[in-house]
Amino acid sequence: MRSKRITITAVACGAVSIVVAGGGVAATASSPGQSDTSNHRTLHLVQHQLGILFVPVPGQDPNSRGPGTQLIGNFELFDGGKKVGRADIGCILDSQAQALCTAVNQLPGGQISTAALVPLSDPFNNTSPITGGTGKYRGASGQITSTVVSPLDSDLVFQLGD
Repeated sequence: MRSKRITITAVACGAVSIVVAGGGVAATASSPGQSDTSNHRTLHLVQHQLGILFVPVPGQDPNSRGPGTQLIGNFELFDGGKKVGRADIGCILDSQAQALCTAVNQLPGGQISTAALVPLSDPFNNTSPITGGTGKYRGASGQITSTVVSPLDSDLVFQLGD
């Protein structure tokens, strides 16, 4: 039986995802189209939530989702149904109905990192900047867009720039 995606709320019980940041990612690069003359690459992946843990600020109620609460998320990344990597996300909730989230997407050949302010009102549907990478993604830039497709899954589109 599948469980539902966990949502976070700021002060009442908002929602935070991350991919943000991840964020998440999988690994299928598409070739540039005829009208695309740049060196941009696009990765299309599915991110599946494995678990999310909330860590309240010391001294806060253990069920608190207030400012300073940390969120840690773990996700698997799939390409065409085949597991190709994982994403690990960390967020800190603020008092402005958003969370500062960073994500590391581990893929074949390297990692892609993201960081963004994620709105708690719709955390699983967002666009985050790519802040760097390792291996074949060294010096990566661009953005990742996440779109919810089911309670535990999101489509991820990595648009990698030069």
